[in-house]
Amino acid sequence: SVSCDQCSMQSCCPEISACDADPECSVVDACVAKCFQTYGRSQPIEGQCEAQCMAAHPTGGQKLAGLYQCMRGSCASACPD
Repeated sequence: SVSCDQCSMQSCCPEISACDADPECSVVDACVAKCFQTYGRSQPIEGQCEAQCMAAHPTGGQKLAGLYQCMRGSCASACPD
């Protein structure tokens, strides 16, 4: 959503920049998005799929995890999922 994007840009800019600067992070982000599209949110297999994405690209996965952690902490109400 727009409010989610705005909150992310305001609150998590260093994490977004770190991810954008690392091609591995973009690969992991695309992989995680595919998991979500394939399995839907909150399915155990979707979480396993995400974990496999992170494990296959540990450097990018670490940066993406940092971004997700920031968004959950700073933008939980603007970004419900």
